[in-house]
Amino acid sequence: MDQQLATSIFWSLFGFRYARNIVGIPTILSARPKLAQTPPRYSPKDVSVIVPTTAKSLPELTKCLQTIAACSPAAIFIVTSDANTNLLSKHCSDISVDVTVLGVPVFNKRDQILKAMSLVQTPLCVLADDDICWPPAFLEYLLAIFEDPEVGAGGPRQRVRRNAKPDAWNFLGIGYLERRAWNNVASNLIDGSISTLSGRTAAYRTEILQTEEFSNYFLKERGGKGKPNSGDDKCLTRYVYSRGWKIVIQPDPRATIETTLEPDGKFLLQCVRWSRAHWRGNIAVMMEESYWYSRRYFWGLYYIYLAQFQVPALL
Repeated sequence: MDQQLATSIFWSLFGFRYARNIVGIPTILSARPKLAQTPPRYSPKDVSVIVPTTAKSLPELTKCLQTIAACSPAAIFIVTSDANTNLLSKHCSDISVDVTVLGVPVFNKRDQILKAMSLVQTPLCVLADDDICWPPAFLEYLLAIFEDPEVGAGGPRQRVRRNAKPDAWNFLGIGYLERRAWNNVASNLIDGSISTLSGRTAAYRTEILQTEEFSNYFLKERGGKGKPNSGDDKCLTRYVYSRGWKIVIQPDPRATIETTLEPDGKFLLQCVRWSRAHWRGNIAVMMEESYWYSRRYFWGLYYIYLAQFQVPALL
């Protein structure tokens, strides 16, 4: 190959691969918190929180619920299996957390979310995993993103909880989620795009999710022979964008949640599941929706959808 041609190819690939880093760094450094007006449009009493759970770790669930309750939402719904409802009702009464415990016949996160959604009576709802911790006054800072009436959904920054004695697996988890948070905040600040609004904690306008159209959309996907048990946050992201709403990440460090990831080798299996869901979800967007290639989300087109076909990521 001619040296000049080889050099041109190299710099073209280099530019395509690293433009997102070059642009992302000053974008992140210039990020400023979204601030609420005075008085704020929404308060924690305008929020209901839905926590789908398998209840496999009651101590972790307890800590999660305590941090959520400390933020004073109007209502908290825990949705588990029918077999676990009595156990969780007693457990929540023992820890003095006022919640409504609901059950579904079989564990399925989408069914669990919809079970509680029909009971929400507040203008905003927050979906939260059972392994997260919210900081004090979290909702007050998160709700600032809804000062813009065109914002239909949004979420906080995230980080992995550092163990008292961090090991290599804890370090890998921290690095993974920091990279994801960095990428999401950067792309969202540039043009409002985001690959996936993480289900660890995500806020939505209730009117978007409390319709028959949404329920049908949410349940129409099928994974193999059964109902899907993953990719629910990707599906929610796709639905919000396709209906013309904005999604905003609150970069305020006071609205940063903490979570845990799987320890030891289970972390690698978790990464495989995320990667599979990421590819499947992006392909679904590209096949079924049109917003991803609109001029409005020009950076997301490059950063999320075209960049995924780079050879290293593909391998």
